[in-house]
Amino acid sequence: MENHKSVLNKSFDLFDDIRNYDNYGKFDFLNLLNQRTNGFDLDFMKALLSDLNLYINIELEEMISNLDPTQLDIQLKSYEISGLKIPMLKRTQRKDLSIEQKSKRKKLEKSIGELSPVIDIEAIMFPFEFYGLREFRSIIINKIKEIELGSSESVKNGVKENKSKSLLIEGKRLNLNDRFEVAKKLFDIESKIRKLNISETEKYKLLALILDINETNARHLMNGKYQGKPNSDIVKNYLDSLNK
Repeated sequence: MENHKSVLNKSFDLFDDIRNYDNYGKFDFLNLLNQRTNGFDLDFMKALLSDLNLYINIELEEMISNLDPTQLDIQLKSYEISGLKIPMLKRTQRKDLSIEQKSKRKKLEKSIGELSPVIDIEAIMFPFEFYGLREFRSIIINKIKEIELGSSESVKNGVKENKSKSLLIEGKRLNLNDRFEVAKKLFDIESKIRKLNISETEKYKLLALILDINETNARHLMNGKYQGKPNSDIVKNYLDSLNK
């Protein structure tokens, strides 16, 4: 990752923060975009959007290339058993993959079949990994369209913002610390996982599967080292409301 950051200035550091800490709301994104693009400068926003697209493509491709085909096969079978429609997407040919990434992708495709017209692996295996970044991306695109059309309001035909209002608590999205706290209070999740007769690594992996996060963040959560700022009062009020 460091080689990308050295070339792309500080933009990848920003994307890492949004991806890992998961505590940004729409106001935060707009304020951040204003600061990083010199007051919504069109060229700056387009450059930032280009960097963001590259970041997501690189990170997602790396996750896919390292994916155990068995895990994907299990998820696909669970969709079939549940009668759910398997998410699909239209994939264009990638030209920016490394030799190693191309080799890993070919190995994955060989094990589960040709992926074009293409199973949406992100939606199946990593549905929330880039949630905040895609929300930020939508805001950048909408602001670009708004300025290009000389309008002071969002473009009706532009890319729609992620419909996440129903997921807000007191106007904020719960970050990983908050979600972990809710899971601990309601389901005693940490205690139950720690009592299992499995390795620490397997415990982190289990928490990652349950909360749909990466194993690094799961380890930080269980060891009290996750850096996201908790919304303690919001979580307390929410838990209290459930007991009324």
